Amino acid sequence: MCLLKLEGVSKTFGKGTGMVTALDGINLSIDKGSFTTIIGRSGSGKSTLLNIAGGLLSPEKGHVILDDIDLYARKEKELARIRRKKVGIVFQAFNLIPEFTVLENICLPSYLDQNKPNMKFIDDILEMIEMGDNKNKYPFELSGGEQQRAALARALSTKPDLLLADEPTGNLDIKSGEQVLDAIHYCYRLFNQTTLLVTHNLEIAGQSNRVITLQDGKIVSDSIGEII
Repeated sequence: MCLLKLEGVSKTFGKGTGMVTALDGINLSIDKGSFTTIIGRSGSGKSTLLNIAGGLLSPEKGHVILDDIDLYARKEKELARIRRKKVGIVFQAFNLIPEFTVLENICLPSYLDQNKPNMKFIDDILEMIEMGDNKNKYPFELSGGEQQRAALARALSTKPDLLLADEPTGNLDIKSGEQVLDAIHYCYRLFNQTTLLVTHNLEIAGQSNRVITLQDGKIVSDSIGEII
């Protein structure tokens, strides 16, 4: 069953002789319950694709359909609400609010929608990813790997249909990166969490159901990887 579909999606940046085509007519379907990795060199369009898929960056052409909702046909306020409810995002830079504790950061998406956080579910996630003892700490008290696992818990806190991860190990050492990837894979298996991950690391990509390669804003290969 298709959860996410990109139809003829194009995006450029700049103007005139400085214009760069980030995505060029991308057609892509992501099945529910799949783990897909997007790889490619720097500037190939990986992060642009992820941001458009997550409702963060509007395309110039094409449509993005998430769970039968045409995202960019909606007004910004409604799009933001859909994004908070249906999409969880893990950024390379963590993006935790330094003045908030880990728990407060995780609860923020629910508070923004004026919903009561599911504290039992959040506590369960924190225990699963070995962060239960850190929930009352502030980001500056955590290692990079711990901050990224907190960001993962935040992304999963509202039980999103789609989890997006943009180079989630890019700012981490090898051991911390492995811990974060293990946590993402564990949650994928446990929740059947549809996951779309961007990386430049071929070893990481090989742990996916499906590997898509971008080059100059176009899909140049689409293959089945190892089942996690």
